[in-house]
Amino acid sequence: MTEYARNRFARSIAAVTALCLVFIAGAAAAEDAAAFYKDKTVRFFTMGGPGGGFDIYMRSMIPYLEKRMGAKFMPINESAAGGLVAMNKTAGAPPDGLTILLTFGEAAIGGELYAVSGARYDVRKLAWIARVGTTPKVILFGPKTPFKTFADAIKAGGPLIWGGTGKTDGNTDFAAIVSHALGMKAKMVIGYKGSRGMLMAVEQGETEAQVLSDESGFRASQRGPIRAVATLDHERSKYFPDVPTIFELLGDKRPKDLWMVDWRAKVSATGRVLVTTPGTPKDRVAFLRQAARETLHDPAFLAEAKKRKLTIDYASGDVGEKLVEETMGKIDKKRVEDIKQATLKEFYEH
Repeated sequence: MTEYARNRFARSIAAVTALCLVFIAGAAAAEDAAAFYKDKTVRFFTMGGPGGGFDIYMRSMIPYLEKRMGAKFMPINESAAGGLVAMNKTAGAPPDGLTILLTFGEAAIGGELYAVSGARYDVRKLAWIARVGTTPKVILFGPKTPFKTFADAIKAGGPLIWGGTGKTDGNTDFAAIVSHALGMKAKMVIGYKGSRGMLMAVEQGETEAQVLSDESGFRASQRGPIRAVATLDHERSKYFPDVPTIFELLGDKRPKDLWMVDWRAKVSATGRVLVTTPGTPKDRVAFLRQAARETLHDPAFLAEAKKRKLTIDYASGDVGEKLVEETMGKIDKKRVEDIKQATLKEFYEH
């Protein structure tokens, strides 16, 4: 054997050995994490009250997570401040992986971006476990809206009266961004109590339009005189397959601030997410990710979710972290200020 061949062989052996050591270390870490969670109690926070949408998701997942992790889960409903209190409690918990949260990714991002009073966390430092489901937004028109389609509203430049609970509620800010990006005249009317209050207002003609998740919008359209006219995403909603996306409606027309709509759609794409405390050991985050992945692919869980009409669209924690980096880490200060101007000031009486 030549010296070159001997060196090449030696390098190959070293590479294989290193790879084996990586696998051995990974297996050992997984065993350590499994041993850590055995018979421990995990606090499971979610936004909203008992019986609400997030509560149903949380309690549906718990038996499957407990089975895989050997831990006991304590469900905790924290409805205060639109999920902000639950986020703060999760972000400020001991970094041991024994506190997790099911929330809207957009609520977490929005709370920090808009510097919501009381927000005490850095969304990029959270340990992202998994996306449970996506919640694309749709534009809903009520019976008193003068426009037949949203394309008509775009062509006319508005005006539209939108309803919401607050400026940064996850719906009204999107309505403001769309109105700004498309150069439409609009007015945001806020102060309604929850989606039920917003929907009642648009049904009764107090407001004309509403942004809501496609899931909630579909249920509303089945009950009353409300219709979806556009999906605020690059892909059509499975609930409204015949409703065009905002990008389809625009066609070749590309307003200079359309980037803002694209940015906001990515924020919504974070969906319903599971996160845990910043600084949680990597092996425990990996263990939580594995348990979540297996749960959200379990045929028995999926059958139960379908029965309960829960939207499951799994994505790994890596996907969530990437979206957060794209929406928070790669946006410059000028654009942040432009977003704030559009969402917090432009469509409100001064």
